Amino acid sequence: MSKELTIAESDCWKHDLRHLMQDFYIPDRVIDRIIRAVERRIKPNATCIEAYQRGWFMFKEYLLQQ
Repeated sequence: MSKELTIAESDCWKHDLRHLMQDFYIPDRVIDRIIRAVERRIKPNATCIEAYQRGWFMFKEYLLQQ
């Protein structure tokens, strides 16, 4: 079993989340705001998967408000 990377070890979750939101034509300022919010709310030892899932949830909330 391979070890899952933490957000301190990799920022791949940011790139994946950014590409997802860009596919929906979300403005860069909104993308940056969501990513910053995830970084503030998640623990430094959280996995990249946990960070991506938190960002995905926040992105869905944003879409539902539009």
